[in-house]
Amino acid sequence: MLNHINSENNQDAVIMAIKISTSHPQLKHGFTLPEVILIVAVMAIMTTMAFPDIVSFFRRQSIEQERLALREIQKAMYAYANDNLVLPDANNWYEELAAYTNLSPQGILKDSWNQDRVYTVASHAKVYREGTVEFFYATVVSGGEGRQIETAEWNDLDGYVSFQAAGDDIAIRFTDQEMKQKRYDETITRMERIIAALDRYAQAQYNNAVLSNEVNYDTKVFYPPSNVDVVPANGYGASVVADTNAIVGGTVNGGDVDSMKGLMRLLGLPEDHCCSALSPASEPEAFHYAANPQRQEIQWSEREEGGRRIRYISSVRCLGGSNMPPFVPPKISLSRLC
Repeated sequence: MLNHINSENNQDAVIMAIKISTSHPQLKHGFTLPEVILIVAVMAIMTTMAFPDIVSFFRRQSIEQERLALREIQKAMYAYANDNLVLPDANNWYEELAAYTNLSPQGILKDSWNQDRVYTVASHAKVYREGTVEFFYATVVSGGEGRQIETAEWNDLDGYVSFQAAGDDIAIRFTDQEMKQKRYDETITRMERIIAALDRYAQAQYNNAVLSNEVNYDTKVFYPPSNVDVVPANGYGASVVADTNAIVGGTVNGGDVDSMKGLMRLLGLPEDHCCSALSPASEPEAFHYAANPQRQEIQWSEREEGGRRIRYISSVRCLGGSNMPPFVPPKISLSRLC
């Protein structure tokens, strides 16, 4: 009886499966030809509508890429000027700057449209109390999308001041003026510190000479002797000569880096105070020094430069000094002393 019931159930299940199978035929895959034509037409319309935006995107990308490259070049110019205190000339500027950026020489020379960038550089000298400082000014210009530079050329300070990119040109400007001004201020600070240290040293040595009742102490010089001094009649303090021989290695030779470093050690100052901050670290320029210098008469002249009147030192007359008190105060200078 149980077997008969199971057999009937199995037959019913088979009949139900057949009905389901015949009532739901398999779905067909893919598109019909009209559907394909419709989709292609819609895509063509959408592409046509979007094409100007695509072109505009790539244009903006090229322009932004050029601006980024110029900013990198500007950073390289700053690093170069900081190391060398000058800017490269126009002949090989892209090769010189390549050492200060990740861009290759050709990456510096060629813009985003594979055209040569135009680099212009000029300098302008300014006379200060302690010497002449040369400031550099430069521009780099790309012709932009038009591939033709429209910006006017310039060749002097006035031209740099009024410089402005024209048309679709993309440009940067750079000057080391702020950097040089800070270095000049640091140079003056070093010179003032040296004079102050010399005065403290001389005062201490003089006091020691008085306490020890050194012979002729009141007619001696107590600053470390230099090779350009007017030699005092009664010489220098005994302990001053001993210190200078031991620490400097003899008379101070102004303008010599090692000798001036020795003077800084004697005075308890940093060794970098030996030299002007306006000189590159790779080629330091030592200060000139005299303990008992000659008096000087400076002759000033003027010249025309770029439509400006430039004042400069044309000559220096040496008027001699004194080998007995009162002595001429010690001198620290950027230029050679008498």
